[in-house]
Amino acid sequence: MNTGTKKKAIISVTVIGATALLIVGAVIVKGQVKTETSTATTSTTTPATKSTNDSSTTSSNNYKDGTYSADGSYSSPDGTQKIGLTITIADGTVTATSADNKANGLDSAQYEDQFISSYKNQIVGKKVSSLKGTVSGDSLTLIGFEDALAQIQNQAKV
Repeated sequence: MNTGTKKKAIISVTVIGATALLIVGAVIVKGQVKTETSTATTSTTTPATKSTNDSSTTSSNNYKDGTYSADGSYSSPDGTQKIGLTITIADGTVTATSADNKANGLDSAQYEDQFISSYKNQIVGKKVSSLKGTVSGDSLTLIGFEDALAQIQNQAKV
């Protein structure tokens, strides 16, 4: 083999090897994304942080009037995250709400901030019994919100 043919052979083997590495890397990354996605759909319930009844009135939807709080958990690529949720209920309707960003990862904290800035108008004025599935969002924070909401609904049930 002459020198020119050897160089072409080396270049060809190098290109084929690099292509194979890229394909293997893409498959591994895709597998990790799938794993993170399936992990992200699991949520862990954490105990409620506080519950105060503002009055002894029972609302029409079998929920006690008062202010209730809980931390919802969700899994993200940053690890397990939490979002704090407080809801005030009067006559079975959400009259006020607030949320606390409790994320411990940079990306998760940014997604929680985005979620917190837009969720209120989706639940204030709505019946507590109809809240599940009404809040939209494309981040994993929604899973934590739904977890905290379920805890609050359980706390407030008559």
